[in-house]
Amino acid sequence: MSDTTTGTPDDHRPAPRHVDLSSVVGDPTGDGSAEPDAASVAGVTALGVSGVHSLGTPAGRAASAAGRVLLRDSGVAGVRVDDNDPQRLVVEVTVVVEYPSPVRRVADQVRDQVRDALTQLGGAAVTVDVVVADVHTPADDEPSPAAEAAGRVADRAKDAAGRVSDAASGAVDEASERGRDLADRARDAAGTATEQVRDASERVRDAAGDASEKAQEALDAASQDASEKASDAGTRARGALAEASDRLRAAADAARAGADRGEDAGAAAEPRSEADERPTDDGAAGEGVTDESVSDEDVRRADAPVEDPDVVVVVVEGEASQPSGEHRTEG
Repeated sequence: MSDTTTGTPDDHRPAPRHVDLSSVVGDPTGDGSAEPDAASVAGVTALGVSGVHSLGTPAGRAASAAGRVLLRDSGVAGVRVDDNDPQRLVVEVTVVVEYPSPVRRVADQVRDQVRDALTQLGGAAVTVDVVVADVHTPADDEPSPAAEAAGRVADRAKDAAGRVSDAASGAVDEASERGRDLADRARDAAGTATEQVRDASERVRDAAGDASEKAQEALDAASQDASEKASDAGTRARGALAEASDRLRAAADAARAGADRGEDAGAAAEPRSEADERPTDDGAAGEGVTDESVSDEDVRRADAPVEDPDVVVVVVEGEASQPSGEHRTEG
């Protein structure tokens, strides 16, 4: 059964009552559109009219419920709003009238109440069309196959939506947990790497300090050894110089002593030379001369070694010459 009523209010119908819109006025979808507000206001107002059993048809209500669950649609079952004309708002309300209420009177009251409620929103002029889809009787309380099917579809849709929501929530929770675990691992790895770098730096500093100490010790040891060797060399050089000086002084002393002995030997040889120049008894000068005038002391002086290499005493057959620089002895 379907009945569509339009037109102006009848003078014999009761005046529209004021409807509290505080629970429905707003922007349910958040997109700034006025259509969801008008649909909600029209639906709440129509259900408040006496004699209205429900809005829309069973199939329409099932489809609307499925749309709200699956598509998150905020539409109201049995209400359609057309706001293409900015100067006029056209609303169509589909109702099911409760038996035995008069269908036309209920439709007129729905039209008047919805128009009055939408007028409270302000703005464009309002046109309300009411469609009576059916009359509900006590026998209709028993579920019909279509209603049962629609209910099963709605229940399945709700279950599927719940499973999808649970799966999505579980996936989000699992992803969050994995993200936190990865973040913890990354922080632990970063802390471990930082600690390892710090340990390596300390080991490098320790090794550098040990190497520096060893190098300083080696340098000190080398300096000490070089200093000791230089000191020893200086000591040996001073000793050698002192020894050479002593030898030079001894040589000078020996030279002076040799010169003195040479002079003594020369002085001793002069009387003998004069005696040799005198003729002998047989008249042969220089022949058969004996060396009786040379004393034993003179012989010892002549045989004594000469310590000065530059002083040589020359002894010739009964005479001693003055020292000379030649290294020779004639017999």
